[in-house]
Amino acid sequence: MNSPAPPAPAPLLKLTGRQIFALCLIVVAIGGWVVLELLADADYPAGQQRFMSVLCIAGSAFAALVTGVLARRIGAALLGWALGLMLGVGGHYVVTQMAAQSARELQTARHDAIERLLRDAATKREPAALGASMKNLPLSVPGVFCVLADLDSGESAPAYAPAEPVSTDTLMHLGAGVAAAGDRAATLAQRQLALRYLLSALIDRNEPARLPQWLELWRRNQPGGRADAVELVDNVGWDSPENCPNNTGADDLGEVFRAWGIDGLRTWRQAGFRFTDRQQYQLLQYVVDARSLDQLVAAGIDVNASPYPGAGPVPQNALLWHAEQLGQRLAAAEADIAFGMDLDLIAAFVRHGADLRSRDEHGRDACALLNEGLKSAPDRLPVHPRFARARTLLCRAPAGPPAKPSAQPPGASPP
Repeated sequence: MNSPAPPAPAPLLKLTGRQIFALCLIVVAIGGWVVLELLADADYPAGQQRFMSVLCIAGSAFAALVTGVLARRIGAALLGWALGLMLGVGGHYVVTQMAAQSARELQTARHDAIERLLRDAATKREPAALGASMKNLPLSVPGVFCVLADLDSGESAPAYAPAEPVSTDTLMHLGAGVAAAGDRAATLAQRQLALRYLLSALIDRNEPARLPQWLELWRRNQPGGRADAVELVDNVGWDSPENCPNNTGADDLGEVFRAWGIDGLRTWRQAGFRFTDRQQYQLLQYVVDARSLDQLVAAGIDVNASPYPGAGPVPQNALLWHAEQLGQRLAAAEADIAFGMDLDLIAAFVRHGADLRSRDEHGRDACALLNEGLKSAPDRLPVHPRFARARTLLCRAPAGPPAKPSAQPPGASPP
């Protein structure tokens, strides 16, 4: 008799369409994560990098587990989970090592480039050529000044920063190089940002005698060299290097005034630069006492200067901000001398002609903002004795039309 043919061996794992899709999901998840890690910036925040790594590892393991479950075998499920986890962890280790190596190479390249730049500056290389060479550095032009001025807060900055502080003469020579090279060094926004970092270095080192030289660099850096004000182009902060200040330019004149007082403002004016509305407003917003306000007004600051239109015929002035702050302080009812200083400052604003008709974008005047600040303590009424004086200063009734004389009865004599 003919024996029946032996049955064909069953395939180890018969994949359906859904299972093939799950396997593709594993490959896409791991591949996408590896590409993301490779393309990530070396200065990417470590916390976010760890979170993304863990998320991708978990996603790979879960996708592999789903593949095993769809195969309807517990062994395949456990094996898929283990393989996915191993692939995720292994890929993470490889990518992490590659990123660390890339970061070390970048730090070395930056260190060598800065050392070469300082050697060129020490030899008094021609400024325009020196500035143009900065464009080829593995660090942006603002980043160079940020590092040299010791403004970089990143952990890796010491790896490529000079061992000793750079002399002010060298920093000014580099600034002259950037201004002389113009667009060959960097965009206008980046050049302005570099010069702002240079100003921060002068302020930190307390070298007011360098301010006229810095202002001249600013003027030469501008197109046509016709600058009469220190104003940055729009959104310059977005060009800030990683771990460097990104609000530079927001309060240049204020920094000069706080560091060097009224002499700094005089130097500013004597160099042919005007005070912009924005600079004046910010100076007035952060003035701390009546004496400082008197000095600012004597130096030519307008107490009503403002870059904001407000909601009425008079633009917003800095008095509005101080009125709201005073209300919040009074609501806190702290027994300290600050109240007296604040009230004296408010009185000085009024004395110097701050317009009480000024209103913010919501239509609130100084009196309304004073009351708004008091609402920060709604559970009790303000009991500070200076509250009445604040109301007297800020809540004056607007002058109305002259009153009409009352009708006199016939034959009555005038009063």
